[in-house]
Amino acid sequence: MEVPKWLLPSLSSVWNQNSDSNQEQPSDRTSIVYQAKANREWLGAIQAVQTMLLASLNQSEIHQTKCGKLAPQGLLLSAPVPVFSDLGLVKGFKTGVFNIDPFPGFMPFQLPPASHGGDVFSQSQLWQFPLLPTDPLAREQFCLVLTAKFSIVLVLGTNARGLPTFYFSLAPEEIFAVWQRLQARMRLTSPHYLPELESLWQEYAPGVPSYQTVMEFSRLLLEYMPPVVEVESGDKHHVIHHHETGTSQKPPLPAYTLDLELLQALTHEIRTPLATIKTLTQLLLRRKDLAPEVTKRLESIEYECFQQINRMELIFRAVELANSGFADTQLVHLTSTSLKHLLEQSVPRWQKQALRHNVTLDFLLPQKMPAVVSNPVMLEQVLTGLIESFTRRLPNGGKIQVHVTPAGDRLKLQFQSHPHEVGEAATPKLKQKSLGQLLIFQPETGSISLNLNVTKNLCQILGGKLIFRDRPATGEELTIFLPLEMNRSAADLTTT
Repeated sequence: MEVPKWLLPSLSSVWNQNSDSNQEQPSDRTSIVYQAKANREWLGAIQAVQTMLLASLNQSEIHQTKCGKLAPQGLLLSAPVPVFSDLGLVKGFKTGVFNIDPFPGFMPFQLPPASHGGDVFSQSQLWQFPLLPTDPLAREQFCLVLTAKFSIVLVLGTNARGLPTFYFSLAPEEIFAVWQRLQARMRLTSPHYLPELESLWQEYAPGVPSYQTVMEFSRLLLEYMPPVVEVESGDKHHVIHHHETGTSQKPPLPAYTLDLELLQALTHEIRTPLATIKTLTQLLLRRKDLAPEVTKRLESIEYECFQQINRMELIFRAVELANSGFADTQLVHLTSTSLKHLLEQSVPRWQKQALRHNVTLDFLLPQKMPAVVSNPVMLEQVLTGLIESFTRRLPNGGKIQVHVTPAGDRLKLQFQSHPHEVGEAATPKLKQKSLGQLLIFQPETGSISLNLNVTKNLCQILGGKLIFRDRPATGEELTIFLPLEMNRSAADLTTT
């Protein structure tokens, strides 16, 4: 019998509460790719946290903990096994593990052990908390760290679509939400441990982390993540292996080698500070005492970090696809994609960004919009990049119209830029320069984006087609055709 989600929610639900799970079941290949990525992040995070915990204890303290002379420095909870290997570290902290039937003959809802004058944990260095066999937590890995200097939670679980996903947080609210879910388990199977644990929670209750802590964790996470794995597709199964010199079966494609190596380095160096700034900004925005102007500026910083991180991810993915000659369609999983949902989520953000450049962005959408076949994540990134590129090329007061209409067995998205009002003199175009074989650069704005040929190739591998026309009298026109899902009909689409 499955445990109801409302009774014992998974730890992943802390991050999935507002996510849309009404999507097509992912393929086996997609699951393997997500699993490999999540495992890398989990292993890197565990090593990063262990390094930070060891750094919080000086050598004399570590020696004392090994001798059993130092009071515990915090609380470590994990599942299904202890995650830290350093003996001094394990003995320096109160440690507990959640798993199914932790020792033979164990019975849930057990009575507390007889008291001998000490606390209930004094008989064992490693406390074990039982889980019901159908508990969702039994299918997750997690680590909760509470110390006087910092607190963090790591979860290797699943996203709203059921795909393996790694989550972490230093935010007090999310750590508390995880703690509440763990409390629910202990109330059900071992309530006698709660007083001691709640006392430790009060002693090491998480606070807002310092920016030094967030930066240090981000740096160590990137440093300790294992090498990227490659997913190969066979007739019957998939094989995941680490890259090794001389073992690749694909012939080298020198055209983009330099770009790939450069962008790999840039992605690492750019994402680290941006991810740190974004996390710190999100933590600050949770404060209730911020002035409206401060909140506005912090939201602007958070959005810019989000945009730059997404841009770097799209550029790097484009380089990976370019190295395959945009021919390996297995690198991008195409599925049923709700364009209506994508636009509902993205249009307000795009319009807000356009207004920052004093450009108006109007969407003309049909009342009904059938699903298309594409990759929703990459499609959103490509559309974001196109709109941003359009926006930055327009002068102040410009306008962009996006019209969605049926076109046979496809859905047409037409972007039309209007740099000036009818009758006004045309404004000179902003200059663009090529950067390598993939990128273009606008000196006036400092903007970097994918060039038109690469964007066309991306649209093609996403199942669509892109056509670009430059009309000096009326502005630029860009049209994207996306294939409709086969079990839908364009006749269902009625315009407003």
